[in-house]
Amino acid sequence: SSDDTPTEDFELPAPAYRDAVLLIEQLSLDGKDSVSLLKIQNIIHGYERLIEHETGRYSQLVGKVRKLENEKKELQVLLEEMREMKSMLDHQKVEWESSVNSLKFTLKQEEEKRMSAEMLYEKNREQLKKKEDQYCKEVEEKQQLELTLRSLEMELRTLKNHLKQVEEERNEKQRQLSQEKSARVLQEGILNSHLWRQKEMEEETKKTVPDNREREKDLLHKNQILQDEIAVLRLELDQIRVRHQEEETKCLEENEALKEKNEELKRELKLNEEALTQTVFQYNGQLNVLKTESVMLTSKIEHTKENKDRLEIELESCRSRLNSAVQELERSQTSKNDIERASQRERDEWLRLQDKLNHDLSNLRETNSGLSQQLSKAESKANSLENELHLITHTLREKNLLLESSQRDLSQAQCQAKELEHARQAEKDQMSKCMVKQESMQERLAQLQSENHLLRQQLEDMQNKGIIKEKVVSDVQDRFSDIFSKLRSDSEKHVQMMEERNKELITKCNNLREQVFKYENEKVEREGTLRQLQQELADALKKQSMSEASLEVTTRYRSELEEDKLQFERKKVKKVVELKRSVEIRLDQEMKRNGELQKEYELSHQSTNRDLREQLSSIKILKLQLEEDVSNLKHHVQTNMMDHCQIEQYKREIEERARQEIRQKLEEVNLFLQTQASSQETLEQIRATNNASLRNQLEHRIRDLESELDRIKNTQQDSIFQKESSQTEVERYKELYSEEIKIRKSLASKLDRANERLAEVNGKLIHERHRSKSLIANSFVNGSLSATPVLDTTQFGSLGSNLALNRSLGLGGGFMNPTGNALSSKNRVEAYLAKVSNYKSTTELEAGSVRVSPVGSTNGSTKNLNVEQDPVSKATQQYLDVLKKNYMI
Repeated sequence: SSDDTPTEDFELPAPAYRDAVLLIEQLSLDGKDSVSLLKIQNIIHGYERLIEHETGRYSQLVGKVRKLENEKKELQVLLEEMREMKSMLDHQKVEWESSVNSLKFTLKQEEEKRMSAEMLYEKNREQLKKKEDQYCKEVEEKQQLELTLRSLEMELRTLKNHLKQVEEERNEKQRQLSQEKSARVLQEGILNSHLWRQKEMEEETKKTVPDNREREKDLLHKNQILQDEIAVLRLELDQIRVRHQEEETKCLEENEALKEKNEELKRELKLNEEALTQTVFQYNGQLNVLKTESVMLTSKIEHTKENKDRLEIELESCRSRLNSAVQELERSQTSKNDIERASQRERDEWLRLQDKLNHDLSNLRETNSGLSQQLSKAESKANSLENELHLITHTLREKNLLLESSQRDLSQAQCQAKELEHARQAEKDQMSKCMVKQESMQERLAQLQSENHLLRQQLEDMQNKGIIKEKVVSDVQDRFSDIFSKLRSDSEKHVQMMEERNKELITKCNNLREQVFKYENEKVEREGTLRQLQQELADALKKQSMSEASLEVTTRYRSELEEDKLQFERKKVKKVVELKRSVEIRLDQEMKRNGELQKEYELSHQSTNRDLREQLSSIKILKLQLEEDVSNLKHHVQTNMMDHCQIEQYKREIEERARQEIRQKLEEVNLFLQTQASSQETLEQIRATNNASLRNQLEHRIRDLESELDRIKNTQQDSIFQKESSQTEVERYKELYSEEIKIRKSLASKLDRANERLAEVNGKLIHERHRSKSLIANSFVNGSLSATPVLDTTQFGSLGSNLALNRSLGLGGGFMNPTGNALSSKNRVEAYLAKVSNYKSTTELEAGSVRVSPVGSTNGSTKNLNVEQDPVSKATQQYLDVLKKNYMI
């Protein structure tokens, strides 16, 4: 082995040296001898062989030194390449960072554009909602106006019917008056004819008046009876007249009231006509306003469409990156088209409702007011809950964005921390490798030093033995000193380079420590913010769950209200049907009552007619009796011719009384007939009006019920349609929310990929830095180890063990932690140098006395070396002094 060869070579010259010394002593004693000369020649040949062997070894060492220099050059080339790679990687890192920043900026711009588009969409939606609400209000107002118009038309029709009835009553009364007048004329004609007949009968009686007193007495008695009956009839006639007068006053009052009603109805008609004109004018104005608003809406929609087209033109460049945003815009367009279609459908439905409302006549608002209030309250609650949901979703989005940003920052910080940890581990691995290389280089240096020691010992032996050998040794020493000076200068340069590099690394390590400390603080802060955000997220999720639960409760409440409404409407329909049945039953009962009343009236009328007929028959009988009496009296007058003047006066009085009584009875009969006819007509009118009013009420009620049923069906259909539309909107919002989450996830994945690429690039950079650091450390180790022979040349015997012991203490300990313990390693090296110098001073003091070398040339060479200030010469001088001390040469 290489460790054994120097010892063997060192042991070979010992017996030859002894033989040479003995031969020289013999020569000095015995003189010159051929055998001794041959021995001396053999010894010299042996020395020459040794010198050749040493020269071969020296050439090998020179080759090794050249190899080391070549390795050093290769390492320098690698260092330059690594620096170039580092600069390239830094440039790539800057480019990547610029591209990432540009991507972030484009992402922010696209998010701002998307947010602006969403804001525009929400504004348009709110405007459309407002317009729809205004449109619904206007439709309701129009419906109310149409209902008021219809009610006014109905009132007009009823007023016209009342007017027609009043005119008919007036015409009927005029007819009755004309009939009464004609009846009175006929009665007067009958009376005149009757009087003329009576006159003829009186003339006949005057001609044929017998003088019978008995008959006169009978006639007087009968006359008294007739007078009593006439008085009774007069009382009855007075009562009938009073009744007739009362009825006339009532009729006059009714006529005046009807006239006042007619005037009021005319006034109301005028007011209604004016109100109708005003309402028509207002309705036309509202229609014009609606038309203008529709034109404005169409213009706004066109403007929004133009804005959308512009946005699409602007976003064509970014469609390759933001297909999701374009899909959202297309969905918003489809939703707007759906809204426009829904508005067109609502317009068509409004037109259909207008056509239907022209046939409908009444409302169910009074009955449905409670339910509508409850529904409005529930809808207001649902709207408030939806608004709260929108606010919560908005806050959740903002908090999600904050969470994502904080998570990104956290992930970046964690990646940087991981990269730093990887860098530390790589540096530790490289330092361990460097330590292994350092130890191997130290072993090589120890071998070289041992070989140098052997060479120097052999050279000193050669110097002690001969002048020729001293020249060879001096040449070798000169060469060695040159090589050593070169190596030392190179090592010093390397040491300076490595010190500078070490300082740079120390500054970088300090910066990295500060950055790590900052990142740890930021990590703690972000963890705190993350916890806060998580708490806020949990609160928001709780609120969302609460709002969803309240929404479910409201939906259940709404469904229950709708079910209650349906049940109420069914009950209402049942009640309406029951009312209809009860009204029909009442109608039947009233019809029966009317029939019974008619029968009773006919019976009473027949009884009164019978009584009147009996009275007429009795009057006729009385008349016949009177005529008979008159004829008897005439016959008696003719026969007796007594007291003709008295009889004539009495006759005149009787005739006048009879005429008066007959007139009174006829008038009473006429009045009774008139009152009976008027009462019959009024009864018929009342019956007709009652029947007509009942029929109208029933028809009106049936129409109201039908309109209520239609309204209920329409409201049910509207509620179902609103339910479906709300469900579709909720599903659409859910889809949009899920799509936004997917888009965010995709963007987050893209960002994560970009961050991973950045992390890979940073890892590569750090790896390259570590490689460069390791190469620099290797070069530093090589340089420091090349400087060690200068330190260790002064200590060969006793310091060999110290060198072996202090390898790990002096240099290895410093390189175990290059980032943190660079200054301490430097201090340790300085302490080691101080120890070596102290040891040298102590050894010199222990030596004490001045040593005299046997060879004069060596003293001269040492003087020359002491004169020179070269550190290599100083080291060789110190080496020779140590040899002198140890071997007493």
